[in-house]
Amino acid sequence: AFLGRQANPNEPGSPYLITYRPDLSDSSGVKPLNTTVYSCGDPSLGCSCGDCPSSSVCMGSLLPQSKTETSCSVKMGSLKVAAIYLHL
Repeated sequence: AFLGRQANPNEPGSPYLITYRPDLSDSSGVKPLNTTVYSCGDPSLGCSCGDCPSSSVCMGSLLPQSKTETSCSVKMGSLKVAAIYLHL
């Protein structure tokens, strides 16, 4: 349980001790949040395609075709070496 105890600096978990109070009285003013949850694809939100590929804006768009990448190479006689390997 990560949130029930304070974790040491090199351990996973919360750096703070979190103590939940399940016995809140009605006079505290704390009430459960009752709100509507929207799908990320809801057109009223305007989510980006990176955040929500199912958004109606993204459904018809295709990613651009990737071009064949040309790499830099060096030719030594009959041997063709990619520049990255030559650097290493």
